[in-house]
Amino acid sequence: MQLNGIRRLPGIRAVEIREVIDGPNPIHISVGNRSARASIAREYPLDYIVRGTKRPIGILSVEATLTEVYRHLHKTQADSRRASLPF
Repeated sequence: MQLNGIRRLPGIRAVEIREVIDGPNPIHISVGNRSARASIAREYPLDYIVRGTKRPIGILSVEATLTEVYRHLHKTQADSRRASLPF
């Protein structure tokens, strides 16, 4: 399943795909765990072209954690402070 492959990318916490149809029982598959802490989420429309007409078929949602970004910023800031100390 490709969703597991996306989920394994660094910083990705959750991935889901939802089918957009008007009928009963649309497909909904998700992997990972959503978080309320330091994350960013995006949705990407999935379209299929039939005879030159674009038709929406689903939505791909991806949530990434910002924890590693914050950790890197704190480390960079600490390194910068150490570098500016007189020896």
